[in-house]
Amino acid sequence: MKWHIGCSGFLYRDWKNIFYPPGIPQRSWLNYYSTQFDTLEINSSFYKFPEDKNLKKFYDQTEENFQFALKAPRVITHFEKLKNCDAQFSDLYAAAQNGLKEKLGPILFQFPPSFLYSPENMEAILKSFKPEFKNVVEFRNDSWFNVEVEETLCQNEIIMSGLSHPILKEKQAIIKTCGTIYYRFHGIERLFYSAYAEKAMEDFYIEATESGAEEIFVYFNNTASLAAIENALYLKKIIAINA
Repeated sequence: MKWHIGCSGFLYRDWKNIFYPPGIPQRSWLNYYSTQFDTLEINSSFYKFPEDKNLKKFYDQTEENFQFALKAPRVITHFEKLKNCDAQFSDLYAAAQNGLKEKLGPILFQFPPSFLYSPENMEAILKSFKPEFKNVVEFRNDSWFNVEVEETLCQNEIIMSGLSHPILKEKQAIIKTCGTIYYRFHGIERLFYSAYAEKAMEDFYIEATESGAEEIFVYFNNTASLAAIENALYLKKIIAINA
């Protein structure tokens, strides 16, 4: 299994002088981050539509063989909920490809809790996504968590993200679609803050390795504290010990 472990974002003041060594200017943080992890989930694109010129700066500042996951803008997933978004999809895919080039990994579409399963919503996903990209969906409503949905997504080479999140405590299992796992740790009990125990990371490693997946992307979104860094580094340690 090919592991990719990183965080959801990198520009956090609490990490200064702890994860980022003293003396490293903020403009060099991304480059330093890319020497410690091999992937980053870009979350800023959720709030502001990404432009290829800005994504190219990310490309230029990171190490060779680095991989980015790019989060789709909320105008697509939350405001319009895929309706009449042909132009936005075209612009998103173009910016991602032109800006990140071979460092482009998955493109994440995170949907809100109000986005329920329906044949119409599933059809909108299948119709909107370009299959030449590594598309990932993260659902926050449990109506999507069933075998039929997973099979439909897999048949269309769309990855369904697993997640650890306070509002879906009963839906935290790893999901393998298309031979790939994508998993997001958001923090439980306190969203964005709570750290995960070492035992939880060890259990996750075992479950992932036993899944038979070929590749796995793991992102820690408990970034409001140092928890994300601590958890990500510990998971890397487990993998290294068992290599």
